[in-house]
Amino acid sequence: MTYALRPWLAVALAGGLLGFSGMPTTVGAPVPAPVPSPECPGSPSYDCSGIPPVICRTICNQFQSAVVRDRCTYRQRLVIERYEKPRRPGDAPGRQRQNRETEVIVEPSTRPDETGQYPVLTRIVSDTDDNGRPKSRVDPKALTILSAQGFFDLIFFPLTPERVAYYEFEPTTSPREGELAFRFRPRTRSRTVPLASGVVYLSEQGEMLTLTIDGMYNLEILDKNLKNIRSISATVDYSQFNDRFRMPTLARGEGLSDVARFDGYFKFSFEEGNYRPVLKMPSWATTGRPQRD
Repeated sequence: MTYALRPWLAVALAGGLLGFSGMPTTVGAPVPAPVPSPECPGSPSYDCSGIPPVICRTICNQFQSAVVRDRCTYRQRLVIERYEKPRRPGDAPGRQRQNRETEVIVEPSTRPDETGQYPVLTRIVSDTDDNGRPKSRVDPKALTILSAQGFFDLIFFPLTPERVAYYEFEPTTSPREGELAFRFRPRTRSRTVPLASGVVYLSEQGEMLTLTIDGMYNLEILDKNLKNIRSISATVDYSQFNDRFRMPTLARGEGLSDVARFDGYFKFSFEEGNYRPVLKMPSWATTGRPQRD
């Protein structure tokens, strides 16, 4: 039995609060086998010419970390605060319209669906109403913002093999000693792939330590409603898992939205953890850390 990373660009978003279409994320899609990368076990081949070597290693680590994460069950907790839009740029946000806290368990199905794919599912374990009051009863299968795993994947794993050709990278400085920092942004010709921009803070091995997002682009390719997200910024902190993979364990951010049923100024805080493998891991994920020159 084989498993593969969820098809990044075919992901359909689900989110009852955002009005997105509902379709589960999947792994193991029966797509034509890509040319494997000699540099990154398990990954499709990608071109590292013209980018810093440490970024090439980051792309591999992001890919492999996402593959391992897709084969685990884990918990996510999200707090959303939503306010009326400021009347003018620079003004404070208006009246609070939502203060909601949701916790879910994310897990891949242990059985494939009729297409041979393994759906990645979210199950609500606790929730509040829009005023922050705990619900006495929750529907485990209800759609929430955390159902929109494809949107969060772009925030947490923006540097994947499919996207590397659409980015340009520029060295910058980190406020913390021993870290490498690079600003990344879409090239001007990028119009057909969902992308992000920001700064990555890396270890010398290329592992993601912190990521700041200051823009997201072409979101309507994921879902037509997402074109109405006017701005978004986020900071993501990563923790090490199994000595080599980097998982997005803390995030916080804000933005402006014209999405139906989610319009206004919003802030969010996010936590993720308690990873437990439930699907068979690829062989490269169970061997030791590869040696680097």
